[in-house]
Amino acid sequence: IEGEKECFIVEGEMDKLALYEAGFKNCISVPNGANDLNDVFENCEDELKAIEKYYIAVDNDEAGQKLENALITRLGKYKCSKIEFVKGKDANDELMSSVFDLQDCLNNPIDYPVEGTFTAQDVAEDIYDLYDNGDSETLKPKGSNWNNFNDMFSILLGQLTVVTGVPSSGKSNFIEWYILCLIRDNNHLKTSYYSPEHFPLKKHHEIMAEKVVGKHFAKSKFDDRMNRAEVGEYIKWSSDKIYLTMPDGGVTPGWAWIFERWKEQCFKYGCNIFVVDAFNKVKMDNRESTAQISDLLSDITMFCQTHNVHVFLIAHPRKMGKDDDGNDIMPDLYDVKGSGDFRDQAHNGLCVHRLYDTDDKRDVLIKNLKAKFKNQGSGNIGNTVSVKFNVKNGRYFESFEDNTPIWEESKQQEIKPIQSNIENSRLSALNRQ
Repeated sequence: IEGEKECFIVEGEMDKLALYEAGFKNCISVPNGANDLNDVFENCEDELKAIEKYYIAVDNDEAGQKLENALITRLGKYKCSKIEFVKGKDANDELMSSVFDLQDCLNNPIDYPVEGTFTAQDVAEDIYDLYDNGDSETLKPKGSNWNNFNDMFSILLGQLTVVTGVPSSGKSNFIEWYILCLIRDNNHLKTSYYSPEHFPLKKHHEIMAEKVVGKHFAKSKFDDRMNRAEVGEYIKWSSDKIYLTMPDGGVTPGWAWIFERWKEQCFKYGCNIFVVDAFNKVKMDNRESTAQISDLLSDITMFCQTHNVHVFLIAHPRKMGKDDDGNDIMPDLYDVKGSGDFRDQAHNGLCVHRLYDTDDKRDVLIKNLKAKFKNQGSGNIGNTVSVKFNVKNGRYFESFEDNTPIWEESKQQEIKPIQSNIENSRLSALNRQ
């Protein structure tokens, strides 16, 4: 494709040969089919970035759909158009019908809508799909330990979720465990963390390894320390799923630097879940103001939509008061320091609230502060789910303590359920806050 400004991308060698037969030589085939894209994007970065227009001509099956989404995430939807095959599932099928049928498909690409104004006719196919098949399935972790939470809340790509909670409530721990379970159960997801509160990077990996392996990392009072082989299994399992972001030289980065890293990570590694922990750890261009925060949140939500990714933004609340019993009041999104736009502009919101006044002292409430759509839990705003925190490995559980390594199948049937110590009246009172 040297010297070409446009490029067709297909899924296999036979499809590339089919395009060649139809007279379209500016075509590349993705190696390994619809599987791993990291190698081609690392080895051909300069050549791919020189292309001005991509035509995504992959198979019209489930694997092809995942590949299509991965390609437009990395390349940028605004630079891509879709080739739709009508006689079969791929270019070779179209050629077997007729070379003229294949040429007709290739000469009539469909642009992905990115910006501008659209009529119902422009998105008629999507409207019929919504009518016939309903809303897109939201992203959820699997397993009975997430049943209550999944009934209350779930996410979609293309959105921003703001997570808040009083200090030491476990915001970071819960979101890490939630995302690890999402990655475990949805193999097209990859995550990138900017979390200077966990610096140096080896300490962040220590925390992650405990959640992934299900055992304590360092020498301690706990007997079930992970062994060296299990550390190796964590490194192997996480290497193409978890990416940590940190500038050189210990300089606090600004948002322009963060956005550039995200774009690169979308392109090279296919990252589609991003975490900033916490909002105040990224430098603002000027002194923070309500208007500047509003503009920045608009930029983040636009990034989510343009690149079809999800951003979790952990943000600290203002100093919260106490209730009549002397306990911390749960903050909402309007309590996040800096601006009410954290509530207004976020698609979703969660509060993580640890209950230090219970006998167990491991009880945590997760509150749905905001959900964009009905199928994500917009009807459950204000509801809470009770979970327990495992101090040995940083995991959370609703009903049973499962310490199975994340790469193995859960052994939940061997573990007896653990009942919550939180009284119903306590939950009801917190739901009314």
